[in-house]
Amino acid sequence: MELTHLYLGGNKTSVAGMALSQNLKQVRPDLVVDWRKQLREAKSMCVVGSVYSGSPAFKAGLLTGDSVVAFGSMQHREYKGVTESIVPIVKGSVGKPIDVVVVRVGEGAQVHQVQLTLVPQQWSGGGLLGCILK
Repeated sequence: MELTHLYLGGNKTSVAGMALSQNLKQVRPDLVVDWRKQLREAKSMCVVGSVYSGSPAFKAGLLTGDSVVAFGSMQHREYKGVTESIVPIVKGSVGKPIDVVVVRVGEGAQVHQVQLTLVPQQWSGGGLLGCILK
């Protein structure tokens, strides 16, 4: 069996990873290297119901209707519900960035993954994020 495809994108890319793929392509020009920023086999954990203006979620770019497929290191395999899985991450990360990946329907009904960074913090509204996850 021979390696023909290499998926390196995940939800972030690095300079070191890009250099590695360029070196691999020099040795194996037939190798397909995919750098799309996309989580493979991502499944929805919850959906954004509302995002309040001026909130940390609003500032991060979260939109009503976004489907959350990764929240920090949490993905669907470990997910048990908003209260059990996401709330503890948020409460333990006040003032610290949390990488979030959502699936969003864009122009022309194009479905794509978007990586955002949320920073939970006190703001003029309720909660630490300022959004409803359901």
